[in-house]
Amino acid sequence: MDNNNPVKNKLDDFVRGKLLESEHYKVWKKDFEDIFESNTIVKAMKLSTKKNFEFQMKKEDLDSERNSKTVFKILKDYMDSINPNNNFKKTDLAREIAYQSVEEIRDMHCEMEFVKEIRKIMEFVNA
Repeated sequence: MDNNNPVKNKLDDFVRGKLLESEHYKVWKKDFEDIFESNTIVKAMKLSTKKNFEFQMKKEDLDSERNSKTVFKILKDYMDSINPNNNFKKTDLAREIAYQSVEEIRDMHCEMEFVKEIRKIMEFVNA
């Protein structure tokens, strides 16, 4: 989970109430979409927008802006520049990134920290 305070507080309540073990979840210090590699994000955007237009941002463009902005802000600005009346939402971005990540995990081409955590969970569930 990303560091959303209401959700994090609820998780803390669940741990205190012994409904959840603290090692059974992870709270990231960044927003959800910021933990993914630029390549994954660009692939997800290309797949999700191909019906409406061709997403032309390159991985390198996203990489260069990530030092000063969040991924959502970068992509929202990009989408607004193409169509000021777009309906681009953070939840849609998260869903598309999640779908793309699942594909990469299945293909085992992704070695970022997030994927390593997911693999640990999958091993635990499958044990």
